[in-house]
Formats: sequence, C-alpha cells, structure tokens
Amino acid sequence: MQADLQKGDKVVTIGGLHGSIHALDENTVVLQEENGPKLTFDRSAIREVKNSDQ
Repeated sequence: MQADLQKGDKVVTIGGLHGSIHALDENTVVLQEENGPKLTFDRSAIREVKNSDQ
C-alpha cells in the first residue's frame, strides 16, 4: 500500500489523523486537513487509504 500512495489520496494515519496527500517522496508524506495546515509524516505512519472509489 505504501508504494501505491498518490497525491490527492485521502488517508488515515496510525494516530487517527484524516487528511489528503498534498505531496510525497520516498520517505515522507505531506498531508493537508480540509482547510487546515499541512503536516509532514513518515510514509509508515499511513494506516489506510480512504478514497471514495473503495
């Protein structure tokens, strides 16, 4: 799942934060809460992808 992450995916972190992927690289993901701040996480902190087509 980590390798399949893409910009715009809606995800949930292991800490329960819900957000959309704003940017990503090999090791980190920048998430943005709706109308909120951008936060940087390790890729391993992503628990699940919650896109509307799933």
